[in-house]
Amino acid sequence: MRFLERLFEGFLWRSRLMVLFAVVFSLVAAFGMFIVASVEIYEPIRHMFESSFHLTAE
Repeated sequence: MRFLERLFEGFLWRSRLMVLFAVVFSLVAAFGMFIVASVEIYEPIRHMFESSFHLTAE
């Protein structure tokens, strides 16, 4: 049992950098998607306000 515990703990310790990279890149991707979604929402709202001030007789 002690052998399995040491083997498992060794695996966890050696894989810590891989897990850290996954977390960091997930945060970067989430921030990027937040920026893209914010622009996707901002553009139609900006267009709505610009067009509502320029009403034409259509």
